[in-house]
Amino acid sequence: KAMTAELQKIGTNINQIAKRVNATGTLYAQDIEDIKGAMAEIWQLQRSILSKAP
Repeated sequence: KAMTAELQKIGTNINQIAKRVNATGTLYAQDIEDIKGAMAEIWQLQRSILSKAP
């Protein structure tokens, strides 16, 4: 459940960036860095989940 909550939080952050980019037509360097960080978190969670699989 904790991993699901973490993934939802990350997804919400990415969606907020996407909404802002779509509304303004501008993608900032910080947006790219935030997305890269979010993707790194997702990969880390995925590795954690897979390492616990039977």
